[in-house]
Amino acid sequence: MKILSIEIGVDVTHVLEMDYRVKNPKVYRSFSFQTPVGVIGEAGVRKSEEFRTALHKLLDANKIKTRKTLFVVNSGKIASREVLIPMIKENRIKDFLNTNSADFFPVDLSRYQLVYRNEGVVQQDKVKKRKLYVFAVPGDLVQSYEELADFCSLELTALDYVGNSIFQMMHKAVGNNICCSVKLDNNATMITIINQGMVVLQRTVFYGFEEVEKVVVDSGLFPKEQYPAAMDILQQTDCLDANQAAPEDAMNAMRAEAVEALRPMIGNIRRVLDYYQSRNNGAEVKECFLIGNGAYIKGLDRLMSLELNLPVHLQEKDVLNGFRTSGGRLDAMYEACYGAAIQPLDFVFGSAQTAKIIEEKKKRELFAAKLIGLLCVACAVILLALSGVQRIALSHELNNLNKQKDELEYIQDIYNAYVDTKSQYDDVTKMNGKTETVSDALADAIEEMEEKFPSGVKVTSLTSNGEGISMDIEVSTKEEAAKILQNLATFDAFRSVTTNGITESTDENGKITVTFSVMCTYVNGTADDSIDTETTPEEDVETYMNGDQYIYPDMEGSTESGEADNE
Repeated sequence: MKILSIEIGVDVTHVLEMDYRVKNPKVYRSFSFQTPVGVIGEAGVRKSEEFRTALHKLLDANKIKTRKTLFVVNSGKIASREVLIPMIKENRIKDFLNTNSADFFPVDLSRYQLVYRNEGVVQQDKVKKRKLYVFAVPGDLVQSYEELADFCSLELTALDYVGNSIFQMMHKAVGNNICCSVKLDNNATMITIINQGMVVLQRTVFYGFEEVEKVVVDSGLFPKEQYPAAMDILQQTDCLDANQAAPEDAMNAMRAEAVEALRPMIGNIRRVLDYYQSRNNGAEVKECFLIGNGAYIKGLDRLMSLELNLPVHLQEKDVLNGFRTSGGRLDAMYEACYGAAIQPLDFVFGSAQTAKIIEEKKKRELFAAKLIGLLCVACAVILLALSGVQRIALSHELNNLNKQKDELEYIQDIYNAYVDTKSQYDDVTKMNGKTETVSDALADAIEEMEEKFPSGVKVTSLTSNGEGISMDIEVSTKEEAAKILQNLATFDAFRSVTTNGITESTDENGKITVTFSVMCTYVNGTADDSIDTETTPEEDVETYMNGDQYIYPDMEGSTESGEADNE
């Protein structure tokens, strides 16, 4: 099948009519024309009446009837990376990439397409894996080429990224050798290094031959006309004679300036090569091929050979093995068009693209739903298993507790008996408390008097009530009376001890008798304790002995006063 392989550049559009997807393709016809201003945009290509007119005019002039078309896409918005995936079947690779897109590119697949190039099988940690070169291409970029093809009455058959096109051509031309290809365009340069039939490095630097064109046009030595006049001058006149030591005339000055204009581009190429050499010791690049629009600038191969210190030459018919032509040469500026027709990337177009995106989205959603369902089932099984185990454990524990309960049942009887006994005790205690009176302390007081009173003490009268007891006591001496008062003050049953006075009398026989009345207030008696006068027993005894007063209080009791009768 014949196809039109078209590369739309910023300045030039290249067109080839050639065989599509065959082992030894044949090139039938080729032509180039200047790309109208505005065709190349940020989102891709734009529909242009001027472009369509120029294209069909040249197709007719070259008697080309083919309308099946392949576009070679060159855009800085296309991201690429090398990935290793498990050894899955070829027809499952795309589904795998779409499902795991987040692992490779952080992109929304509703806005991007993932396409890939299969680079064979490699060993990683003794495990076989597929090596892929994956490209993330914006959907609006693909759509722009679809719209342009429809606008130009072309049947869009395929798209290919320029990086893949160059690889296909280099692989066919140099096989498994280490080789570097430099595609020179107006405002960008793509460097591709392959080894053993695989891309090991591919970089784009945004320097081209635009500046050297400007130098030629601004020199005033040639007619000021637009491209391709400036390119014709650069291809026919050696404007890069690197052997010129110092400018001696206008031409030499222009040559020196042209060389300086190319140094940023050559310097970036050198840095890419140095980076590769630093990462791949022993895999040295032996030669470099020039392709693209700037490949035929006269003297450029010589200048780059000197600057890069390795052979640099055009990639033309002598290295493009396997191509058959209908006449003329295989031009290096058509390199991307040649390679694209060999094995382009697998893009999806139009309604099929939308349907594919929807289908992939549904697949991802269905996969996610299935995964969530499986996780839920797994969680349910785990929870059931755990609950079963827990139920068995709890049942076992309940049986043990019931067994212990039966074994300790007798304790309940003991506890019930204790509760009943305690209740009865509390009732008796409460009843006893209500029947107690302060006179209950009388027996204790009498018992203490028997223990502490001298044997000669005579209690002539004793009266007891709620407040305390009152006694009339008869002794022989005042000293005995004081000692009794002291003893009474130590009784536990009494709170205070008072006396109305001590009387001493002598009978007919000369016998001395000391009498006194004493009031003892109970500790818990009903006597009024609002009056609180504190004295010590020693002080009271001294008072009684001196006959100054007859009050004997304790530490907490009330006091009464009077006069002592000392006879």
